[in-house]
Amino acid sequence: MYKLNPEALKAYLNNNNLEIKFYKEIDSTNNEAKKIFNEKPLLIIANKQTAGRGRQGHSFFSPNGLYFSYVLPFKEYPLLTLSVGIAIAQAFRKQGISIKLKWVNDIIYKDRKLGGILCEHHQDALIIGVGLNIYPTVFPEALKDKAISLDKTIDSNLLLVAIINELYILFNMTPQQLIELWKEANWTLNKEIQFTYNNEILSGKAIDIALNGSLIIATTKGLINLDSGEIL
Repeated sequence: MYKLNPEALKAYLNNNNLEIKFYKEIDSTNNEAKKIFNEKPLLIIANKQTAGRGRQGHSFFSPNGLYFSYVLPFKEYPLLTLSVGIAIAQAFRKQGISIKLKWVNDIIYKDRKLGGILCEHHQDALIIGVGLNIYPTVFPEALKDKAISLDKTIDSNLLLVAIINELYILFNMTPQQLIELWKEANWTLNKEIQFTYNNEILSGKAIDIALNGSLIIATTKGLINLDSGEIL
């Protein structure tokens, strides 16, 4: 296991003005970001979260891994959550590990959830939250068939640096370029899925990603563009 080293991180990051705060344990890095952001780029990192959060108000089990919030002055970036997923996939690939991306914010390893992404806009801050269970983890019974931790040794310093540095590149790409990159690592397309839409549970085949990042699903009722629902 490679321990996180804030000084090493700063040396390798493209943005040397980035303030880094490290916690062994915290409730949620996104929660902390909302409390302490002061208009300057900020990276909050923790080894453990006691109240990790995901989309749709779900909790995220995060007892032992890489959990961080990258905080920037607010700006609209196209396909932000998809971009973060691409950066994560590319960072893992640099260490010889193949992960997949489940629309819209799940990180998949060996067909189970390794982590997730939660992007939030809070006042003048853009908060990019990422949770990755990269160290051996014993999951509760309810999660054993759905979640997974990494079964290989990985340098978490290099992984985190690569994710942040990749984002700088992706932020300057067009939506079409981002969608093509996302498709290279996708786990969702061409699968029969169940999903929530307008308070209903529907089923269909995921066939494409629209330019706005929504998932295009073929159903018996016709094509549906899913932009705020959830894949079950």
